[in-house]
Amino acid sequence: MKERDLRPELTAGPGPCSEHIGDKGSTSIPVPDLSLTRLTAEQLGNILSVLDGLLFDEWIRAHPSLSTVQHAEVFITELCLLSVETKYGVSLQNISDHLQFLVESVSQSACGVFENFLLTQALYLNLMHFFTDCGSCDTDAVLIAKRWTADKLSAEQLFLLDFLGTLTSSLQMRQMVRWCAWVLSEKSEALQLVGVEEDPCVTAMFAATQVLMGKKLDIVLSSGVHVEVRTKEWSDFYKYLGISVTTNVKATGASYGNVYEADIVYGQIQKHKDVHRARNLSHSTDTEDLQGLLAVLCNAVHLQRAEGKWWPRATQMISWCLLALSDTGKLLEMGTGEGKSCVIAMFTVLRVLRGEKVDVVSSSSVLCQRDAEEWNKFYKFFGITADTNTNKTKDEDRKECYRKDVVYGTIEAFAADHLRQTFEMKDVRPDRRYQCIVVDEVDSLLLDQGVQLTYLSSPMVSMQHLNIILAMIWSHVSQYGFLSAGQQTFIRGPPASFFKAIFDSINTEGTEIDDPIDILCIAEEFNIVPEGFTEDFRKSENDDLLRKLRTVSRDAVIHFFHELEQHVPYGFTVYTLDDEGLLCLQKRSRYNDQSIPELAFLVLGEGLCCSLYDSEETLIEPIADLISERIEYTPCSANSEGKVSIPGFLKNLVEKKVSVWVQNAFLAMQLKKGREYVVENDNVCPVDFRSTGIVELNKKWGDGLQQFVEIKHQIKLSTISAVTNYISNISLFEKYRGKIYGTTGTIGSKADTVFLRDLYPDLSACKMPTFNRKKLFEVRGIVRTSAEEWKSEIKRVVVAQISPNSYRDGRAALVICETINKAKEIYDELKSSIPGEIILYCRSDRDSLSKIDKELFPGDVIVATNLAGRGTDIKVSKEVNRNGGLFVILSFLAENQRVELQAFGRTGRKGKPGSAQIIMSTECLQPSFSTSSSLKEAKSRRDRLAAEKVKDMMNDVTELNLREDLFSEYLKTLHDIHENTDDDEKSAVVAVMNDFWGIWLQNKSEDIEQLKRNDLQKSLRADLSLAKSQSQSRLRLVLASITTSSLVISH
Repeated sequence: MKERDLRPELTAGPGPCSEHIGDKGSTSIPVPDLSLTRLTAEQLGNILSVLDGLLFDEWIRAHPSLSTVQHAEVFITELCLLSVETKYGVSLQNISDHLQFLVESVSQSACGVFENFLLTQALYLNLMHFFTDCGSCDTDAVLIAKRWTADKLSAEQLFLLDFLGTLTSSLQMRQMVRWCAWVLSEKSEALQLVGVEEDPCVTAMFAATQVLMGKKLDIVLSSGVHVEVRTKEWSDFYKYLGISVTTNVKATGASYGNVYEADIVYGQIQKHKDVHRARNLSHSTDTEDLQGLLAVLCNAVHLQRAEGKWWPRATQMISWCLLALSDTGKLLEMGTGEGKSCVIAMFTVLRVLRGEKVDVVSSSSVLCQRDAEEWNKFYKFFGITADTNTNKTKDEDRKECYRKDVVYGTIEAFAADHLRQTFEMKDVRPDRRYQCIVVDEVDSLLLDQGVQLTYLSSPMVSMQHLNIILAMIWSHVSQYGFLSAGQQTFIRGPPASFFKAIFDSINTEGTEIDDPIDILCIAEEFNIVPEGFTEDFRKSENDDLLRKLRTVSRDAVIHFFHELEQHVPYGFTVYTLDDEGLLCLQKRSRYNDQSIPELAFLVLGEGLCCSLYDSEETLIEPIADLISERIEYTPCSANSEGKVSIPGFLKNLVEKKVSVWVQNAFLAMQLKKGREYVVENDNVCPVDFRSTGIVELNKKWGDGLQQFVEIKHQIKLSTISAVTNYISNISLFEKYRGKIYGTTGTIGSKADTVFLRDLYPDLSACKMPTFNRKKLFEVRGIVRTSAEEWKSEIKRVVVAQISPNSYRDGRAALVICETINKAKEIYDELKSSIPGEIILYCRSDRDSLSKIDKELFPGDVIVATNLAGRGTDIKVSKEVNRNGGLFVILSFLAENQRVELQAFGRTGRKGKPGSAQIIMSTECLQPSFSTSSSLKEAKSRRDRLAAEKVKDMMNDVTELNLREDLFSEYLKTLHDIHENTDDDEKSAVVAVMNDFWGIWLQNKSEDIEQLKRNDLQKSLRADLSLAKSQSQSRLRLVLASITTSSLVISH
C-alpha cells in the first residue's frame, strides 16, 4: 500500500498565523515522519491521548481557528481509515478520496467554527468506535442497507455506511457540547432567557449550572401551556440537585413576591401586555427594561400579527436588540426569509414610543404597501398610526399621511414630497422632522440606487421650441440601424448607390476623384458595370437610375471593393446579410497596416450598399453639425430658406446640448419595448429591469431620450423638461443625522461595505445568523449558445422538476427572467407543458400580486421578472416542501451577486428545502462579458465590474454634492421671493426664475461635470441677483401697462 505522509494535513496555511494541532494547548507530539504504514501502537496511543485532551478539554475552553479544526478533521478521518483493512479487507487507496470528500461535504455545511468543532468531536468518537469495536456486530445502518440490497453491497460500500452511521450517532452529543459552550460564554450577571427556543435539555442544564454558581434565573417561554409542561418535565431534575423551581403562570399580584423567591422561575410572554409600561420602558437602555419591552413586543406580534400562530424567533429578537442599542445607525444582514419586516415593525414601535416619527423605506411601492397593511393591527395595539405615501395623489392626502407616526414608502416618494415642501412651498409635511429612517432592502437603496436623483417634473413653455430640433435629429438618426457580426455590433448607415456610399466615406482630397460618378467610372474600367453605363447613368431620370442600378449584382459590387483597394489608400471589409439578418463576412481588408485606414461596408444587392461604423460616436458630431447648420436664432433679419428659427435665449442651451441629444437618439433606437420600457395609455414608462423589475410609472428620462422614444412609437410628444429641482438619495438619508437603520438579505461584497462606510461613517453593519440552517442547494449552472437552446433547456429542467419521479412527487418552480419580453417568451414556451397552474408575473399591480399571493402546489409554475426576485414571499404547500421545495431558475446572469442571491432567496426560506439554478444564454450576456467561455468566468468578470462600479460611485457622489450645494443656493433666492414678493407678482416671478434656473443648469452642465465649484457658486450668485431684479422690474412694467390700459378703456 502506498505510504501517505500526514505532515501537510497537520498544519494550516503558511505565514505567521499557521497553527499546529497542538498549538492551543501544552500537549503536542512531534510528527516529522508519521505515515500510515509506520504508526506503532505507542504512536497511535499518543495521538489519541493528545486528541482527547484537545477536543474535550483545551479546545472547549478556547476554540481554535476554523483552519485548524478542518485540518484535524482530515487527520482523524485518515486515522479512521487504518481500521479498514482489518475489518473489511479493502484497499485504503480505493476509498480514501471518497471518504474525505464525504467529510468535507459535511464540514462545508457546518455554520462556523463551533459546528465544525462538533463534527471533529464526532469524528474522534467514530475513530474510537473503529479501534475498539473492530469485529463487532453490524451497525443499524449496515443491517438496514444489507436488507434493502439483499447483501449485494461491496466491502467499500459497507465501510462507508458503517462510517456515516456511526458518525450520525456520535453527533448526538451535540446537547452536551452546546451546554458547555453556553456555560463558558455566559458572563452576564442579570439572567433572563426570553422566548427560549433552545433544546429543553440544554436549557435545563444551563439553568441548573447558573443556580449552582449562586445565581437566580427567569426563563420566559412562548405560552402558558409550554411553561407548565416544561416545569413539570424538569421538576425532578431540579429537585435532585436541590434547586427550587416554580412558574408565574397562575400567580396573582399578591403572590408574585413569593413566586420570585424560587431559584428558577418559568414564565410566559402572554403576561407582558402592559402598553403603558412598555412606553415608560422604551426610554431606558437598561438590560432588564429592554427585556420587559421586548416581551411586550413579542406578545403583540403573536396576538396581533401572527394571530396566535407563531412568535418572533430568537434571531429576530437579537436583531431587534442590536438596533435598539445603537444610537448611530445600524445595518443588519439577515438571510432571505428570516423575517426582516417583523424586526422593522418591532423596532419602529420602540422609536415611536420614544417620541419620534419614523419613516420606513422599501425598494418598491408593492412591498411598502404590503407591509403597512400587514402590520397595521400590530401598530394599533400600541396606539400608533401608520400610512403609506406611495398611493397619495393630492396634497391634502399627503399632508394627512405625514401626520401619522409611521409612514411607509419608497425613497422616490419621500424625496418627491421633500421637494414639494422645500421647492414648491406646498404644505405636505409641515411639522414632520427627519428623526428616524428604517430602510428595508438597504442594499438596493444605498448601493443599486445610491446616487440616484429624484426631481419633480417642471414643464417649461419655452422648451417647446426644442421639439422641432428633436424631430430633425430623429429624422437623421432613424436612417441608421444596428447590426451584429458575432461579438461585434456595427452601425449601419442609410442605403445608397454603391459608388455614392464609397465617395461619402473616403477623403478624396489630393485625388482625381471629385464626384461620386468618378467612382462609377472606375467601376466601369474594371467591367463591374457594362461599357457606357456611366454616360447612360448621367443622362437618366430618377426612376430610370434605380432601374439601371438593379442590374448591378451583389457579387459584382463585392468584387469592385477588391479592385478599388488598388486605386485609393484604404482597406475595405465587406459584409452581406444572411437569412437571419446577421452580418456575414465576404471580404477582409488586404492591409495589415495601421497607417492605412479601414472602412467597412454592407452590400445589399441591386447596386446598393451601406457604410458600417464601429460605433455611433463617430457619427454624433457630424450629425450635430448638420443640425446646427439648419438652425437660426432670433432676432434675425429674415427667415433663411430651409432654416428653423429658435428663440435667441435658448442658443447657449442648444449649442451645448445638441450632441447629447443626437447621442440619446441613437440610444432610443437601441432601447427595447418590454425590456427598458413599456408603453401604456400612450405613455412611455421606464422599467428597472436589471434590479427590481418595477415599471416606474412616475419616472421620465431626460435630455431628450423620453421624447425620442415617444417619436419612435408615434405617440404624443411631451415637452422636454428642464431639471429645476432635485435631491439625491444620499442627501435625503443625511437629513436623519446618522439615525439610519436598515436590513437586507444581501449587504454585498467587501467593496460594497467599504463604500457604505465611506459614505456614512457612523453606520455599522452586522451579519445575523439564520434561525434554521439554510437548506438551499445550488445546482450547477447551464450555459447555452442560442436562444432556442436556452428556452428548450429551461423547459426540460422545469418539466423534470415539477413532475413526479421514482423517489419524490412533483415540485413547484419559479423562473425569473431579465425582461418582460423574455418572461413572455418563456411563458409561451412552457404553458402547454405545465400540469398545474402557470402564472405570468411582470407587473406590480394588485391583480398581478393576487395571482402570486396564493400557495403553489406540485406542478405549478410562476414565470416572472425581477419583480419576484426581491422581497417577494412565494408560498408553497407542504407537499411541495416534502418533495424538495420550490425550484428557482434564474434565466440570466444578474448584474451583481446581490441580485442573484435575492433571486435564489425566494426558495429555501425559514429552514425549508429548496434548490436553484442559473440557465443562461450567451446571446443575452451583456457586452462586457459576452466573450466569457463559462459561467464561472462570466461571474468573475461580472463581480469585478460590479466592484469597479461601486468605486466609480464615489466620483458621482462628489458631483452630486456640488449639484446639491448649487440647488441650496437657488432655494435661498426662491424662499426670499416667496417671503418678500406680493401675491399678485409671486407666481409669475417664481415661474420666470425657475425657467432661468433650469436653463442655467443646462448651460453649466460641463462646468458641473468638471467640478468647477468656486466659479459656479460665484457665477450663480451674480446671475440669480441679476435675473431676480430683471424679472421683478419687467413684471412691474407689464402690470403697470395693463393697469393703464384698463383705466383708458373704462374712461
